[in-house]
Amino acid sequence: MKQFNTFILVVVFLVAVINLQAQTPGTVEFAYDDSGNRVSRDVIYIPLENNDSGITMDAIQDGRSLLKTDSIHYSANVGPFTINIFPNPNEGKFSVEIGNWLKNTRASLQLHDMKGTEIKRIDICKQYITVDITSQPDGPYILTILVNNQKKTWKVIKR
Repeated sequence: MKQFNTFILVVVFLVAVINLQAQTPGTVEFAYDDSGNRVSRDVIYIPLENNDSGITMDAIQDGRSLLKTDSIHYSANVGPFTINIFPNPNEGKFSVEIGNWLKNTRASLQLHDMKGTEIKRIDICKQYITVDITSQPDGPYILTILVNNQKKTWKVIKR
C-alpha cells in the first residue's frame, strides 16, 4: 500500500510539472563571448492568445517564428566610444552602433572570412550602420572596427 501511495504521489507531481511547463509563456536564452562571459540575456515570449503581431500558434509550434523582446548583441568600449554589434549570430545583416559619436570621429570597418580574405571594407561616417553579408556563405567572420586609431575585433557568425 505504501508503494502505491508513493507511485500516486510521483505521478501527481509529474503531471503538475508538465502542466506548469506547458503554461510557460516563453524561454530565456543566454549569449556568451569567447571568454565565457555572459553578454546578454534574451527572453523569448510566445504570444498565446489574441495578438497583433501576425505570429500564429501554428508558426510557433513549427518553430518558424518567435517574438523576441531584444536581440542578442555584443558591446565593447574602444577608448571613449561604446560599440554595439547586433544581432550576432545573424542571418546576413547586422548593425554596428558607435556610442558617443562626434562629428570629427574617424572610423572604419573591415570584415574578413576565416581564411583572411577581406569581404568588406567600409568607412563609417555616422553613428549607426547596417552591414549586409547576405551574399556570403554561412559561417564565422572576423569583424575589425577602427575608431580614431583604436581597434577592436569580434567574431560575427552568419547562419
